[in-house]
Amino acid sequence: MSQTTKNIASFSGLYKQLFKYKTAILQVLALQLLWVLFELIFPFLTQALVDQGINHQDIDFIYLLLMGQLALFIGIITSDFLRLWLLRHIGIRINIKLVNAYLHNLLFKQYLFFSNKKQGDLIQHINDNLRIETFMTGSSVNFISAIFKILVFGMVMFIFSWKIGLVFIISFFLVIFWDFFFLRYREKIDNERFKVGSEMRSQLMEVLEGLIDIKVNNLERYKVREWHDVQNQFALNRLLILRIYQIYQGFNFIIGQLRDIFILFFAATSVINGTMTLGAMLAIQYILGQLTKPTTDIMQFVQDWQDARLSLGRLEEVFLESQKEYEPNNLSPSVNYQQAISFNDVQFTYKDVPTIKKVTFEVPYGHRVALVGKSGSGKSTIIKMVLKLLKAEQGEVKVGTHRIQHIDYKAWRENCSFVSQDGFIFSNTLAFNITLTEDVAAIDQALLNEAIKLSCLDQIMAGLEQGTATLVGRGGKQFSKGQVQRILLARAIYKNANYLIMDEPTSALDNITAKKVIQNIEQFFAGRTIITATHKLKLFEHVDKIVMIEEGEIIEQGSFDKLIELEGAYQQQWLGLD
Repeated sequence: MSQTTKNIASFSGLYKQLFKYKTAILQVLALQLLWVLFELIFPFLTQALVDQGINHQDIDFIYLLLMGQLALFIGIITSDFLRLWLLRHIGIRINIKLVNAYLHNLLFKQYLFFSNKKQGDLIQHINDNLRIETFMTGSSVNFISAIFKILVFGMVMFIFSWKIGLVFIISFFLVIFWDFFFLRYREKIDNERFKVGSEMRSQLMEVLEGLIDIKVNNLERYKVREWHDVQNQFALNRLLILRIYQIYQGFNFIIGQLRDIFILFFAATSVINGTMTLGAMLAIQYILGQLTKPTTDIMQFVQDWQDARLSLGRLEEVFLESQKEYEPNNLSPSVNYQQAISFNDVQFTYKDVPTIKKVTFEVPYGHRVALVGKSGSGKSTIIKMVLKLLKAEQGEVKVGTHRIQHIDYKAWRENCSFVSQDGFIFSNTLAFNITLTEDVAAIDQALLNEAIKLSCLDQIMAGLEQGTATLVGRGGKQFSKGQVQRILLARAIYKNANYLIMDEPTSALDNITAKKVIQNIEQFFAGRTIITATHKLKLFEHVDKIVMIEEGEIIEQGSFDKLIELEGAYQQQWLGLD
């Protein structure tokens, strides 16, 4: 994993990314400076317009000043346009890197990470990425400009009157103090908003994925009520935000109004006393109007900084190294991927519940082994351990003499064809879903045709006008669970690996099709290892070894004839079948 991917989810890492665009940033700052200088000229032009142009009734001077103001106005608009364009360009680039880094780290997480997370949380994190982008390229640059404006216009205020300058400085620091005081309330609200937003997305995904069950079981009203409860919670959260922001904005408004009243009072009395011209007073009014935005930008920077900090905190768990797929430093340099797989006193616990208890068995290379047992007995956990999705807490899983954790997981999985009962169909062509490549030229057409035939997909292909080019998945051709299972079987055949690992591969197939497909697959993978987790005992009585599992323990193992002779648990299940 690249260093960028590791460090981007931190302020230092993000600023390093930002500094890669230092030329553009310097251009933005130069435009900001130019913008401030243009605006700085305006109050003096206003003063000159009143004190010299109007008082002396010099119409030519007034025309000249107005033309100067027009030129400055055009300059301000141009510099602002270029500044915003550059910032958006940088922001989009950084956000792409951040989202890519997020997805990269997410996909390389340990399998267990996903079982403890809501899907809504992971989707909601995309909003966090956007907030970070806003802070990095919007608020940060605006903050620099705002500070510069405050300093420049503040000094101008002192030039006109030290009393006015002092009032401005005191009001500014009062606003900043109030903003920091307000942050602790915003943090609580933000965390609650994230939680509710995640719950809303999770519920919506559940409705879309469980639509058939909802309709068949008349759960529409129940799901609407459930959604209504979350919406009420979201509404209460929004009302709380509104109430707190009203208090926040109200105090800021009071400070701003008092500042303007005191400044105008001192300016007016100075004009009456003859220590200030009327033009200077109008110039001060113009400056007060121009100071509203930089003050707001500084307050917004503080809030966006907090938002970015909270967002980075939520993203941190995705970027933590300790939760990535485990790969030790002492990887085996060379592995023969045609060796036996063995479990030696293997234990695994999930959420404090022992799932696998001192499991010991061996699968010689080229043998067919069936893991049988009731649902929840631990079969799928063993399959996941074979695939390096889960790591043994105690004991050893070996490939030949190599402990499986010392084998590169990419190389190992490349040598494993896998069929899952919950396999996924991607929104792409049928060809892609079997071959997992979009490069048509790289597809072995003969192997693809054989995979389709052996998995009995040819029956489905007859109804597809575009054949393997047919779009499937969401937005494309929809298949039944049995048809999906045959596509997954075709995918495993096309991969043509040394080890075939299957988890309930025929659960959605009728007995005749299931028997035919299993026979085809066993002939195709003859001489290679086949491990199958199943509850369909009749389909796998002919395998080399049957391993019977109950509550995470192996209670019997051996050939079919041996287990029948034992007259134990396997025989009872066998005799209990129709």
